Amino acid sequence: MKIKENLLMLFNIIFSIVILFIIKVAIFDANVFLKIDTSFTIITLLMLAIVIYIVINIIINRLSYRKCKYIALFSLGIIVALQLLIAKELTVYPSWDFGVVFNQAEALVNKTGSISSYFYGRYPNNYGILFIITILFKILKIFSLDFLKGGILFNIIMIDIALIMVYVLSKKLYGYKVATLSLIMAIFITPFYMYSPIIYTDTISMPFPLIMIFFYLKSKDQENFKRILYIFIGTIIIAIGILVKTNVIISVIALVMYDILTNKNIRISIINIGIILSTVLIINMMFNVYLDKISPLQKTERGYPATHWIMMGLVGDGQYNHSDVEFTEKLPNKEVRRSENIKEIKKRLNNYGFIGYLKFLNHKIKFTWSDGTMFSIEKLRRDPKEITRLHQYVIGDKKYAFVYLSQVGYLIMLINILIGAINLFKGKKTQGYLFNITIFGVFLFLILWETRSRYLVCFLGVFMLSASNGIFEVNKYINKIQTKGDIYEKQSGRTYKYN
Repeated sequence: MKIKENLLMLFNIIFSIVILFIIKVAIFDANVFLKIDTSFTIITLLMLAIVIYIVINIIINRLSYRKCKYIALFSLGIIVALQLLIAKELTVYPSWDFGVVFNQAEALVNKTGSISSYFYGRYPNNYGILFIITILFKILKIFSLDFLKGGILFNIIMIDIALIMVYVLSKKLYGYKVATLSLIMAIFITPFYMYSPIIYTDTISMPFPLIMIFFYLKSKDQENFKRILYIFIGTIIIAIGILVKTNVIISVIALVMYDILTNKNIRISIINIGIILSTVLIINMMFNVYLDKISPLQKTERGYPATHWIMMGLVGDGQYNHSDVEFTEKLPNKEVRRSENIKEIKKRLNNYGFIGYLKFLNHKIKFTWSDGTMFSIEKLRRDPKEITRLHQYVIGDKKYAFVYLSQVGYLIMLINILIGAINLFKGKKTQGYLFNITIFGVFLFLILWETRSRYLVCFLGVFMLSASNGIFEVNKYINKIQTKGDIYEKQSGRTYKYN
């Protein structure tokens, strides 16, 4: 057990350093992507935000459960209102991958086309989202509802399920005050509403890791059959999430590692891991059998090899580039593609050298983690249905207030994650390790893979839970100060009434 504790401590040191670096990046290097004058403005706004944050903590700390519940509902209502506003004013025509999936689902429902080679030739990972959107459109067609509007509403619902799960889990782990503060903080995490018109895997996959975490934590309070049942239900849900967005598998790996490092009962840990891995594997196999029936290509030839995405992540910013797609596309089969990709990977690494590669990674991390908008501006800029007044304040010349708001909200979340990580050195509230292992897994994955800040969106709920751990510590510290102040007031003969 001592070895496990030491491993967790070592992980926590590394994780804290990484988050501290990301905070530095988000303050001083946001201009890499956003092209804004960052340092002075962001630091000033961040200091103001921290003061407001502390004041809000003090206020919430004085309130009853009933009042906090109303504030939580009001906060969620504000987010929903913002989602609907953005959906109405910043609607875009479906384009890029979002457009391919949307148009393909529409064609399948209306029986005007067959499945494109895009899915089986390049990106079979999008079969899952195509399947879900097709079912959704079939339901919408029955009621003669608009596909785009219905899709946006579904997207909003999935985001809000994630937010509700953040509240539920924060309440379970840290209490209703922290849960309330988490929803207040979510108002300033702009991707929660800026992605509402974008019906794609980033947002639709968002609830799945959180639901899995819920059932996993729920299982810990149960005995035998119920414990196994909760693990099984949670794993089925996350397996579906993996079919929606493959990156979600990071949360499964994180959960397995967390269980190994924290579960004192080895037998139960083996059973848990066995259920998780076997269920994910079986559901994946079943889905591939289904794809074998509908796809012209067998599994061994479907899609680009993983090496393609690693190769792509080694040039420029590490983001998508069409020249690499053309390079892989012209090769005759998957095995040749894999071989040629590996050759190109080795070539690019040799060209960098050790120091050059570290400089490249530094730039790639800045590109991925410096953007508090998480690429939403770029996505909303593509093919808008109409230009409204709101455009200039989000994607136009007057967007900088929104950009700074996004950046400061993002920084507050990161700072709370760091505070929570520091608290883990005390060995309490170890659930925080589960969230942080997931975040660290995302960090490592995006170092190796093709990257973009948009790829953080599906894990935003996990980021929020990690931040809740930090909010808990801040709230606890403020409560101590308030308690001491109340004692002093009583001893001084002064009394104050708080509702």
